[in-house]
Amino acid sequence: MGNVKLNALLEGVSGKVGSNLVLRKRGKRTILATNGERTGVLTEKQKVVRERFKNAATYAKSALRNPEIKAVYEAAAKGDEFMTAFTVAVRDYLRPPQIAAILLEGYTGQPGSIIQVRPIDDFKIVRINVSINAPDGTLLETGDAVQQDGEMDYQYAAVQANAVLAGTKVTVKAIDRPGNETIEERVL
Repeated sequence: MGNVKLNALLEGVSGKVGSNLVLRKRGKRTILATNGERTGVLTEKQKVVRERFKNAATYAKSALRNPEIKAVYEAAAKGDEFMTAFTVAVRDYLRPPQIAAILLEGYTGQPGSIIQVRPIDDFKIVRINVSINAPDGTLLETGDAVQQDGEMDYQYAAVQANAVLAGTKVTVKAIDRPGNETIEERVL
């Protein structure tokens, strides 16, 4: 793939050049690429990757129809000549949230005790769900953690008493704007 420096002759040009070359616009750049069809059978891994990218493109098209979400992606693309709102939205879909930390020091098993969660995402976490299971697997409670103003961490305040802490399982689910979920568990 080659980059084409824009000049008066190629400004705004895109499409096929002959049967083998394609000029594509990517942000502020024009890229010259071959227009070859893939030959051979795709492996299962390649099929999974293609499906994932197809889903990412579908998400990006849908997200950019919403003016508020489009504005967020456009702002993220500014200043990078290779990025567009579409490519930023695709990247957001392809990168699930991470859970950097689950801080259990504040959880005492008493109502009101706090579990802190530190999620990481390149755009927006839309929900952090916390579930607490007793050592025997019984669900004690589940609910959404709340982000404090100006803070990175989300906090979940327990509502049920838990008399037996040892073996209690805390499950945290982080969900981002495209709907990607990441789940982490900790056992006390």
